[in-house]
Amino acid sequence: MSESTPIVVHCRSRWHDRIERCVSVEPGETLFSALRRADQPIASSCGGDLVCGRCVVNVLEGQDGLDNPGSAEQRTLIRQDAGPSERLACALEPRAPGLVVGTGYW
Repeated sequence: MSESTPIVVHCRSRWHDRIERCVSVEPGETLFSALRRADQPIASSCGGDLVCGRCVVNVLEGQDGLDNPGSAEQRTLIRQDAGPSERLACALEPRAPGLVVGTGYW
């Protein structure tokens, strides 16, 4: 896959009767930014600045294609008492296909 090829992220609803949405993430773009651009709701009070921790997504598939959380993301995840499969959309830059995420409110 080329460095300029967008990555498609699948947004799975917690309700089984809703279809999965696909969001294209450009290289170097955060998942948070791509979700906002695609009008997919994502919670935030800090605007994606790694502060509030509201943009937590649950990584349902594709964890292996993600970088480990950086120190700022780790601090926020710890403060939010996040689980091992949870990440901040504002810090997440998908680098490989196959990422499936969900939230408690989709």
